[in-house]
Amino acid sequence: MLGVRIVDCHTRYLGLPTIIGQSKHRLFNYVRDMLWNKLHMWNAKLLSMAGKEVLIKAVAQALPTYIMGVFQLPKSLCQELSAMVVRFWLGKSAGYGQSPSLIWRSILWGRQVIEQGLIWRIGGGTSVRVFHDKWIPKPYTFLPLINRGLLPEAKVSDLITTSSGWNRTLLDLSFCDEDCAAILSIPLPSVGSLEDKRFWFFSKNGKYSVKTGYRLDLRLCDKEVNGEIGGSNSGTQRAFWKKLWHLEVPNKVKILLWKASLNIFPTALNLVQRKVSGCGTATEDVIHAFWGCKHSKRVWKLRNEVLYRKTVDGLPEIVEWTMEFLEQFLKYIILAPSQQGGVGGALRDSAGNFILGFADQGPAGLDVLATECVAIHMGLLKAAELGVSDFLVASNSQEVVALLKGNGELWSNLGNIVDDIRRLLAELCVRDVFFQPRSGNRVAHSLAQFGLREQHHSFWDGLAPDWLVSLLVTDMEGG
Repeated sequence: MLGVRIVDCHTRYLGLPTIIGQSKHRLFNYVRDMLWNKLHMWNAKLLSMAGKEVLIKAVAQALPTYIMGVFQLPKSLCQELSAMVVRFWLGKSAGYGQSPSLIWRSILWGRQVIEQGLIWRIGGGTSVRVFHDKWIPKPYTFLPLINRGLLPEAKVSDLITTSSGWNRTLLDLSFCDEDCAAILSIPLPSVGSLEDKRFWFFSKNGKYSVKTGYRLDLRLCDKEVNGEIGGSNSGTQRAFWKKLWHLEVPNKVKILLWKASLNIFPTALNLVQRKVSGCGTATEDVIHAFWGCKHSKRVWKLRNEVLYRKTVDGLPEIVEWTMEFLEQFLKYIILAPSQQGGVGGALRDSAGNFILGFADQGPAGLDVLATECVAIHMGLLKAAELGVSDFLVASNSQEVVALLKGNGELWSNLGNIVDDIRRLLAELCVRDVFFQPRSGNRVAHSLAQFGLREQHHSFWDGLAPDWLVSLLVTDMEGG
């Protein structure tokens, strides 16, 4: 009578689904898409943390409220929504477009993971910018910590000498100790291709795999969520957090108190506990840094004078102290001990008699595999210099032996030195590269320990040092 049209089935009523199937996650995907679109409409890069907090609380958290008043959302969907908000909070939500599909979001996610671990392998260094491109083997930034005088657009080639080596004087003048050690650990090609290439840092061969990409993404998520954000919703402290977030103070003050409460400021105590500092002592915690330190008290006093008395007496002194403190802080955080190894080797005749030997300190920051390659490379260069050829090469690393005897290309930084070793093996007519356990070649091991201990290059021609004679006899006797 009223002319109302009869509909067989309502898929939605008042914005809510009326038919519930087995896949509840798929049914409520539109909630995730709504939140996704909202987050990408905001230009997160122009917002402070306090501004993001307002948008998250006023809009993002309010979106699912209506539907949650009727339905219980799946836990997996709630975790997705929380992850999206976290990424927006950290400023990582741009670049997906207005209404991205699941496939497109997955592709871009994979690209982001790859970009996190893709760095440059240095050939000639002409294509790599020092302060803009990832090239230093130092996760996760892969960039220098500070610049002490180089031009902003400097190329890595500016740091390489004409003899295909690192300019150590320029490195010491331009970078902190940590960056210098990491740069010196990068082997440069002596001959051959000087092309700069990109490789996947988190695998030994420099090639990307789903396994290493997945592990990197998990590591980064743990670092962001557990290391930087922390949780303020634990049941035992919920009352405290509720009072903190309801304080009638600016949001930037709330965030400062939140970070202080979670103890995530880089105080001396936290740096030592996270093994960032090598000094072994820590007397500065959050309480001392904000209220116990005499300099902090001076800053608070100056703040009150500027705010209430409109005076700026003492401001230059505070600025000067701040710059000094920054220098000390940078020195402090780069004291982390770097991995160091020694390299050594010996040339012996078929009867085991000593012909020559060498020992030196290996570059800092190299793993065992790279240090072994450096030792073999150094020995081959010494043999080429002395005109020695037609011999065998023994190594106590089965992985290195397999690497040198193989024909596959190594994409990582280690590829430069491996290519050089393969070339030298051919030029010197080396008969074979074989594995020999350390127990059968204690001479080379002792020389490497000597190089690490003495920290300078040593060379013996014809006559072995006295402390090595007994080991030579033991090796010749087979044990």
